[in-house]
Amino acid sequence: MNRAWITWLFLALVAAPAGNTAGAAQTVSHEAYYKVTLERLKIPGKVLRSSGEMAMSVSRDCKKWTLRHETNFSVELEGNREVYFANRYRLYESLDGRRLDFRVVHKQNGYTVLNIKGSATLPADGSSGTARFDLPEPRNLPLPPKTGFPMAQAHLTIDRLGAGKTFSRYVLFEGSGVYQVTDVSAGKDMAIEAPPKGDLGLLGGKSWRVESTLYPYGAIDAEPAGTTITQTQANGVSPAFLVDYGNLVVRGELKSIRRLAEPDC
Repeated sequence: MNRAWITWLFLALVAAPAGNTAGAAQTVSHEAYYKVTLERLKIPGKVLRSSGEMAMSVSRDCKKWTLRHETNFSVELEGNREVYFANRYRLYESLDGRRLDFRVVHKQNGYTVLNIKGSATLPADGSSGTARFDLPEPRNLPLPPKTGFPMAQAHLTIDRLGAGKTFSRYVLFEGSGVYQVTDVSAGKDMAIEAPPKGDLGLLGGKSWRVESTLYPYGAIDAEPAGTTITQTQANGVSPAFLVDYGNLVVRGELKSIRRLAEPDC
């Protein structure tokens, strides 16, 4: 289980915000808490029990978006074996979608297996950008032309869905790597077992069931790194998601939601 575990749990939620740079006030700043449950695990050993939770927030000030994400998930297997994951994302993306500061920490059974920190910039003309890493070691990574950061790409996705387009493809950099993403909107809406608590006025309205497939960028005929299915509301709230990483499938359901204050710019 590698960094795709982190990427997909994160992207399942980050892919939701609505609006575009000119109409960014349409995005609802909010924090949400999810219950994460195991759907399938393809590793040796019988699963005795599992538990998980996810907390995330999307907010903005007059210059940038701030995305915070934390996930804790554990699986207990027969033979007194337990696998425990804890990951933390912090992203700061400029409102124009041209700069991204990122910090990613992933731990497994208490040991740090991924520790990334850096910043990335994209030119306004859509040509190649650069990601500069401070951790785990100083290095530069060229970003392909027309790469987008999470919020900017999510805005474009919602714009396409709102225009009735059910298919899109784009290049994404979100701190841990560069990916080719394919989005398809189709199928029945995802249901949740029980109504969440909190600001329920944020729920309802226009939404789409979006299936996203992630491929390593530049790998010819590569197998996908994973797939997410997300119920994506036009206001940026996701009531439910499913992450399929082949040998690991988890489901998330919204348990509480709270509106955050918007800036007075």
